[in-house]
Amino acid sequence: MLCGALPFLFSQGLFAQTDEPEPPADAVEEEGEGGLEEQAPSEAPSSESGVEAPVAPAEEPPPAEPPPTDESEPTPPVGTPAQEPAEVPLAEPVQIPVVEPAVVERRFEERLVLDTGRTPVSPGVKGEMRAQVHGEYQLRLTKMSDLPLLPTTSNPSTSLGQTTRLYHWLRVTPRLQFGESFEVVGQFDFPRGMLAGQPTQAVGQAEEPLDEREWYRFMPRWLYLEKRASYGLWRIGQQGSHWGMGLVANDGDHPPLFGDYQSGDIVERILFATRPFGSSSPFVVGVAGDLVFRDEQAKLVDGDRAFQGVLSLAYDQGGNQLGVYGVYRNQRRDREAVDALTPFTEKLDVFVIDLAGKFSTEIPGLNAYAFGQFEVAMITGETNVIRTVDQTKNGELEKVRSYGGAARLGRYIAKHQASTLLNLRSASRAVEGGGPGPEGAMAKLILSENGHEAAAIFTELAGSDRAYMDGAGMMSNLLVLMHRAMSIAGGTSEIKRNQIGERILGLPRDPLIK
Repeated sequence: MLCGALPFLFSQGLFAQTDEPEPPADAVEEEGEGGLEEQAPSEAPSSESGVEAPVAPAEEPPPAEPPPTDESEPTPPVGTPAQEPAEVPLAEPVQIPVVEPAVVERRFEERLVLDTGRTPVSPGVKGEMRAQVHGEYQLRLTKMSDLPLLPTTSNPSTSLGQTTRLYHWLRVTPRLQFGESFEVVGQFDFPRGMLAGQPTQAVGQAEEPLDEREWYRFMPRWLYLEKRASYGLWRIGQQGSHWGMGLVANDGDHPPLFGDYQSGDIVERILFATRPFGSSSPFVVGVAGDLVFRDEQAKLVDGDRAFQGVLSLAYDQGGNQLGVYGVYRNQRRDREAVDALTPFTEKLDVFVIDLAGKFSTEIPGLNAYAFGQFEVAMITGETNVIRTVDQTKNGELEKVRSYGGAARLGRYIAKHQASTLLNLRSASRAVEGGGPGPEGAMAKLILSENGHEAAAIFTELAGSDRAYMDGAGMMSNLLVLMHRAMSIAGGTSEIKRNQIGERILGLPRDPLIK
């Protein structure tokens, strides 16, 4: 906008109009004693025979009509020198405000580590009813060795019988929003199941035995109401249960960096969460009461009655989080030892303490981030689900003591993500029919440098085996040789730097050597 405004602003002062009369077009003003000097008549052309034609006497030019003048100013007598036009003062200089470029906040994003490709949920709008439908489709081909099984009297199979399977699911999450504070959320998988592959054998008691090719299964997951208020958030209905990295509570809807996600923990829950020290406070408190619908230990439709009380305390400031998650679980199920005359009740009473957190920070002096995530959990309690014969006789319960932890630590180099985006830009330009752009030189340079770093890391990890071209040192040596060649093939890194500096940044060229 500034470039378009400058010529207009300056033209106001440089080309202002005056009221002085302009001289006639057929006369030339010249200062001196002679006054106005008339232009000489042009010579007559010669005839075709070469004899000069008589020159006709020059006719007196008609007197020029004086231009209209203002009646208030007297007309100057003929023959007097023309007066110089009065100076017109230039306009005052215009102060053009300088707009500072917006400062872009640099922050770590989870998609830099794992880009799920999911579209973010749009928030509700006050006074409007909106509907959103999000979904994803997964198609997985699994190849594995045939797992050996111990034969039994009822089932003499000695192996699982499955080495290949093709599995799929379509997960749909509809969302109906009423204004900006109330919404209804659902989620289901349909279709879902095994498309092709060998059926399994002797594992019919599993939750999903994969012993039939049922690609059309329907699996309901969520249906809950959510209400946001100035004092906190309410959520009531069937929903997922998730905390931290998913070590204890995992809803099956958080894609992990490694592994797969499918079913997950689903509960009938009443949840209330709030920031007790104000909406801008980083401290969050959550309280919930659950009836477990399905998880690894219970299944409501099979007769398991599992109740949970949940309390969580968390600190959430930007990308840095730290919290503790406490659960008390009471689970019961009516069983029979032999027949209806020998009933008993399976019991499970446990307490769970789970500490989880994550952080991200920019590394000084590098275009990189360090990030980390951890979770440590302890489960303590008692049960009679697993017990010895003596415990059965005297009614003693088995003590439950379980400990576990997980951590993820890494460094993300921003150049890797930049290389991906540059490749996408090149592909987009090619689809549109355009020629090669500047992103090709930058992507090739970044790829070469990243390859050198990766090869150096592999070489250090290989240790003394890097002296050989086979075994553990084979991969590191191949990377060293390949990425050194990448710095030369397609233009050396020095040439690429010259191209970027001269053709993209507009820097002066190096002097040519002749």
